[in-house]
Amino acid sequence: MVLKMIINAAILEDNILFANQLKNLILIWADKNSHNFNIDVFHSAENLFSGNTKYTYYDVIFMDIQLQPDVPSAITGMDIAKKLRLSGFDNDIIFITSYQEYVFEGYNVNAFNFLLKPIQTDKLYPVLNSLIEKYSDKQYVFKNRQSIVSIPYANIITITSNLHEINIMTSNDTYTDRSSLETIADTLPKSFVRCHKTCIVNLSHITKIEKNTIFLSNKKLQTIGRKYLTTLKNSYLTYIMGGGI
Repeated sequence: MVLKMIINAAILEDNILFANQLKNLILIWADKNSHNFNIDVFHSAENLFSGNTKYTYYDVIFMDIQLQPDVPSAITGMDIAKKLRLSGFDNDIIFITSYQEYVFEGYNVNAFNFLLKPIQTDKLYPVLNSLIEKYSDKQYVFKNRQSIVSIPYANIITITSNLHEINIMTSNDTYTDRSSLETIADTLPKSFVRCHKTCIVNLSHITKIEKNTIFLSNKKLQTIGRKYLTTLKNSYLTYIMGGGI
């Protein structure tokens, strides 16, 4: 069976042609290797940080270091990376640059890797292989009839029980696994907390709790069971105050 990884990626690149070329190269590689990359393209920092974009959703951001190179006062990719890190974004950043001297600056923001322009597939594909290898340890993995499906824990919003199955909801899709909440509960990261007898929620996807209702990052609502209300609210408060559990 093939291990199918699902990765949410963003490309921040002001050159539209180059951004589309990079996106296509990644998608070709993903298709050949039976992975699923969901890729959004942004041409400015303003778009990435807009109210409609939840950048914490991305597992990896491919970021041009020199945005608007003809504008001396323009914000750089390194500036944006520092802002992301300060805001709590701890997923991966891969810098794109035409200048090799920027490579060492990336250590200041814990960059995953660098790609030099023009992008060569013999450089890009090993980076993608390394990325997949890293995320294979941060995934919920299960078998279906055709393949082995692997979903990054960071992308899971809720896991709900349905008779002898569980439904795993992400921003893009819902997956079904023949298991139970009791079976998987102890295997999940600490950010996953029981909120109902039929539901486990990922604290990182909660935008608000109001009375006994959870407002989720995908605009859906989830009811909190009475016996779980106090524990969930305390866990969520600890999570947001401490930047994670």
